[in-house]
Amino acid sequence: MVLTAGAMRQHLDLGTDTSQDARLAEYEAAAVELVNKRIGPVLPRAEVDMATWNGPSLVLRHSPVISVQSITSGGTPVSSSQFRLDGPAGILRANGSLHGPVEVNYTAGYAFVPELVRQVLLDLVRVRYESRAGALPVEVAEEQDLPRAFPPDDEAILARLTPYRRGPRVD
Repeated sequence: MVLTAGAMRQHLDLGTDTSQDARLAEYEAAAVELVNKRIGPVLPRAEVDMATWNGPSLVLRHSPVISVQSITSGGTPVSSSQFRLDGPAGILRANGSLHGPVEVNYTAGYAFVPELVRQVLLDLVRVRYESRAGALPVEVAEEQDLPRAFPPDDEAILARLTPYRRGPRVD
C-alpha cells in the first residue's frame, strides 16, 4: 500500500469516517496498477531480466532501479567490478568486455515515492470514489435498464507523470 487510509480520507474530505476504507484500498490498488503500467513499479520489487549484452551498456526493462543484486552469464556469477549501474534509469555499463546472454536480478521501484506520483495516486483514487459514489451496482442497473456509470477518464491525471516516463513498456 502506497497511500494510507488516512491520507485518502483527508484527500476526499471524509474526516474520520472509516466506513469506506476497504473501498478506498481497492481504488488505490487500481491506481497503483495504472501508474505501474505508465512509469514502472512504484513500490520496490524484485525483477529478473534475461537479456543479451551486446555492447557497452544494457538497459533494464523496469525502472527506476534501486540496486542490482546479481548478474550471471551462462550460469557463472559476474563480478560487480565488471559492471556499474548508471543511475536509476536502469542502464548497466560494462567495465570491460561483457557479452552474451545474462540474467540480471535487481530491485526496481522507488525507495521513497515522489510527491508528484503520490498526488497522482490520490487524484486517481478521488476520481474512482467520485464516479462510483451513489452509482448503482451493475446488476441493479441492468435489471432496471438504467445506464451504468462511465469508467473514469484517467488520461489527464496520468499525463502529469510524463517526467517519470521512460518509454513504452512491454510487460
